[in-house]
Amino acid sequence: MRPSQINAIERIVLEAPQDATEDLCWFYGDLVGLTLVSAAVYAGPLLFRSAGVELRIEIKSAPRIEPTRRRALISVQSLTWVIERLEERRIAYTRVSGIDWTDRRVSLLDPAGNRVELKQEWRSGVAPAPPPQEEGRRRGSFRRESGA
Repeated sequence: MRPSQINAIERIVLEAPQDATEDLCWFYGDLVGLTLVSAAVYAGPLLFRSAGVELRIEIKSAPRIEPTRRRALISVQSLTWVIERLEERRIAYTRVSGIDWTDRRVSLLDPAGNRVELKQEWRSGVAPAPPPQEEGRRRGSFRRESGA
């Protein structure tokens, strides 16, 4: 079994409002590359998975959003590709680097407003190959932060 893109022991649970559902599917599915397992149309959870670890997004009328503290750390195959997609949609992000040059990340708010980090993955087999340049599904853009 390949390691999960989602950096968690078992699961991550986030909350979001109903109007963010479509953008969340684009963000965690198309952009990040997680597998969408379940998407309820009305007030149900969105469930994404990577190698048995899940990201569950509860759709609520009054969600608890965490814009300051990181709620999820997810590996991507190409941080350069992800940044290009973010810039195309004018989605604000902040570059973050660790001690080693291989620890490159971006910190941003997901479409619901939760703080997440996407990191470049250097271990083979963890993150899927980046999608082709043209996305299969076009969705509306979102902007929750200022500055890049």
